[in-house]
Amino acid sequence: MNTLTETASKTLDRINADTSNPITQSVSPNTLRVYRTALDALKTWLTINERELSDSAIADYLADLNSQAKSVARINLVIASVNWLSKINEQPSPVGRLTIATMKGIRRSQASKPVKQAQAITWSDTRTLSRMAKQSNAIQDLRASAIISLASDCLLRRSEIADIQVSDLTREPDSSGRLTIRKSKTDQFGEGTTLYVGASTMNLIETWLNRTGIVDGALFRSLNKAGIASSKPLSAQSVGTIIKQSAQSIGIE
Repeated sequence: MNTLTETASKTLDRINADTSNPITQSVSPNTLRVYRTALDALKTWLTINERELSDSAIADYLADLNSQAKSVARINLVIASVNWLSKINEQPSPVGRLTIATMKGIRRSQASKPVKQAQAITWSDTRTLSRMAKQSNAIQDLRASAIISLASDCLLRRSEIADIQVSDLTREPDSSGRLTIRKSKTDQFGEGTTLYVGASTMNLIETWLNRTGIVDGALFRSLNKAGIASSKPLSAQSVGTIIKQSAQSIGIE
């Protein structure tokens, strides 16, 4: 247990102190903060449960997070942070067969669970909508799919989706992304939080940005009849309407 904490703290402190370090340049500052938070939380769980860091312990920790209704993206971040720490310290990762099998089970169990913000749309439905957006040339479908995929990955409220700025998103070397939520109802101290975004969702968002020519400001905006994005950001109500219409398009009332 202590080895994990000491290794994580020393490594992250060393990286923060040396901005020329290639490890620093391979991940964003937001990702380093996320990894530190994830590793600290794992250390706390190991301490409370009197466990040593191992494949079975990580698997049990993931199962515990799943029982707390944490998202797949949030749970997967634990694996990413442990693998990252092991890699940069040239040590074998404790993530093994049990952890991988547990993660697969969590993905299956959550596939039938509804997305928090759009309670009628399941995780598997978001994949269906993504496929539809790829097959359709309609910019409206692309926007809807990007919104729902991002809401699914990060469990966002409609108001949080409407407030997202282009600068709040960053892409990582592994093609995943990080989303900074600057404020929310659950953030009592206004410190903000950083969330994991899956690679498929990042691809949808970047396609949306490329198609619309948006480079800064509000991420999701209203479209005119010609499909051209305006400078006006979507309201929380509009986000809700888009999610509802998308659900109806695949037979969900």
